[in-house]
Amino acid sequence: MRVVDFMRAQGHVARIELARPVDTGTGEGRRRYRGTIIAALDEAVDLEIDAPGGALNVRLPYDAMDEARLVLSDALLAAEQDRLKALRQSTASDDEPAQPLNDMNDNNTNAGDSA
Repeated sequence: MRVVDFMRAQGHVARIELARPVDTGTGEGRRRYRGTIIAALDEAVDLEIDAPGGALNVRLPYDAMDEARLVLSDALLAAEQDRLKALRQSTASDDEPAQPLNDMNDNNTNAGDSA
Protein backbone atom coordinates (compact mmCIF):
# COMPACT_ATOMS: atom_id res chain seq x y z
CA MET A 1 0.00 0.00 0.00
CA ARG A 2 1.45 3.29 -1.09
CA VAL A 3 0.62 6.76 0.14
CA VAL A 4 0.05 7.89 -3.46
CA ASP A 5 -2.68 5.27 -3.85
CA PHE A 6 -4.53 6.60 -0.82
CA MET A 7 -4.06 10.17 -2.06
CA ARG A 8 -5.67 9.26 -5.41
CA ALA A 9 -8.53 7.53 -3.60
CA GLN A 10 -9.46 10.45 -1.32
CA GLY A 11 -13.22 10.88 -1.16
CA HIS A 12 -13.91 7.24 -1.97
CA VAL A 13 -15.02 4.44 0.34
CA ALA A 14 -12.40 1.89 1.38
CA ARG A 15 -12.38 -1.34 3.35
CA ILE A 16 -9.24 -1.62 5.48
CA GLU A 17 -8.15 -4.63 7.53
CA LEU A 18 -5.38 -4.21 10.05
CA ALA A 19 -2.82 -6.81 11.07
CA ARG A 20 -3.36 -5.84 14.71
CA PRO A 21 -6.21 -4.07 16.49
CA VAL A 22 -5.83 -0.30 16.83
CA ASP A 23 -7.69 1.85 19.36
CA THR A 24 -8.94 4.83 17.39
CA GLY A 25 -10.32 6.74 20.34
CA THR A 26 -13.56 4.79 20.69
CA GLY A 27 -12.19 2.63 23.50
CA GLU A 28 -12.32 -0.49 21.39
CA GLY A 29 -9.53 -2.05 19.39
CA ARG A 30 -10.81 -3.00 15.95
CA ARG A 31 -9.15 -4.70 13.00
CA ARG A 32 -11.72 -3.99 10.27
CA TYR A 33 -12.81 -0.56 9.10
CA ARG A 34 -14.99 0.73 6.29
CA GLY A 35 -15.30 4.42 5.55
CA THR A 36 -14.50 7.37 3.33
CA ILE A 37 -10.84 8.27 2.84
CA ILE A 38 -10.47 11.83 4.12
CA ALA A 39 -6.69 12.34 3.93
CA ALA A 40 -3.51 10.42 3.17
CA LEU A 41 -0.70 11.46 5.48
CA ASP A 42 2.94 10.33 5.56
CA GLU A 43 2.41 7.64 8.21
CA ALA A 44 -1.38 7.08 8.28
CA VAL A 45 -4.67 7.51 6.49
CA ASP A 46 -7.64 9.41 7.93
CA LEU A 47 -10.94 7.60 7.45
CA GLU A 48 -14.47 8.78 8.25
CA ILE A 49 -16.49 5.87 9.59
CA ASP A 50 -20.07 5.48 10.75
CA ALA A 51 -20.30 5.20 14.53
CA PRO A 52 -23.27 4.88 16.90
CA GLY A 53 -23.13 8.61 17.74
CA GLY A 54 -22.64 9.70 14.12
CA ALA A 55 -19.64 10.00 11.83
CA LEU A 56 -16.22 9.55 13.43
CA ASN A 57 -12.79 10.34 11.98
CA VAL A 58 -10.13 7.72 12.70
CA ARG A 59 -6.42 7.62 11.86
CA LEU A 60 -5.09 4.23 10.73
CA PRO A 61 -1.30 3.78 10.50
CA TYR A 62 0.00 2.21 7.28
CA ASP A 63 2.33 -0.11 9.18
CA ALA A 64 -0.69 -1.70 10.91
CA MET A 65 -2.53 -2.39 7.63
CA ASP A 66 -2.82 -5.89 6.28
CA GLU A 67 -5.18 -5.18 3.38
CA ALA A 68 -6.89 -2.15 1.83
CA ARG A 69 -9.49 -2.22 -0.93
CA LEU A 70 -11.73 0.38 -2.50
CA VAL A 71 -15.45 -0.34 -2.39
CA LEU A 72 -16.93 -0.42 -5.89
CA SER A 73 -19.40 2.44 -6.39
CA ASP A 74 -20.81 4.59 -9.18
CA ALA A 75 -18.68 7.52 -7.98
CA LEU A 76 -15.51 5.41 -8.12
CA LEU A 77 -16.28 4.17 -11.62
CA ALA A 78 -17.05 7.68 -12.86
CA ALA A 79 -13.83 9.06 -11.35
CA GLU A 80 -11.78 6.31 -12.95
CA GLN A 81 -13.39 6.85 -16.35
CA ASP A 82 -12.72 10.59 -16.12
CA ARG A 83 -9.11 10.00 -15.08
CA LEU A 84 -8.44 7.56 -17.93
CA LYS A 85 -10.12 9.87 -20.45
CA ALA A 86 -7.93 12.78 -19.32
CA LEU A 87 -4.82 10.61 -19.61
CA ARG A 88 -5.72 9.60 -23.17
CA GLN A 89 -6.33 13.21 -24.15
CA SER A 90 -3.17 14.61 -22.62
CA THR A 91 -0.38 15.58 -24.96
CA ALA A 92 2.33 14.46 -22.54
CA SER A 93 4.23 11.31 -23.45
CA ASP A 94 2.90 8.21 -21.74
CA ASP A 95 5.70 5.72 -21.15
CA GLU A 96 3.52 3.33 -19.15
CA PRO A 97 -0.21 2.54 -19.30
CA ALA A 98 -2.61 4.11 -16.81
CA GLN A 99 -2.84 2.18 -13.57
CA PRO A 100 -6.37 1.42 -12.31
CA LEU A 101 -7.38 3.33 -9.17
CA ASN A 102 -8.15 0.19 -7.16
CA ASP A 103 -4.63 -1.32 -7.39
CA MET A 104 -3.71 -0.49 -3.78
CA ASN A 105 -2.52 -4.03 -3.01
CA ASP A 106 -0.98 -5.11 -6.32
CA ASN A 107 2.59 -4.27 -5.42
CA ASN A 108 2.45 -6.25 -2.12
CA THR A 109 4.62 -3.74 -0.28
CA ASN A 110 4.04 -1.78 2.88
CA ALA A 111 4.19 1.98 3.00
CA GLY A 112 7.42 1.81 5.02
CA ASP A 113 9.24 -0.33 2.44
CA SER A 114 11.54 1.40 0.04
CA ALA A 115 11.64 0.49 -3.61
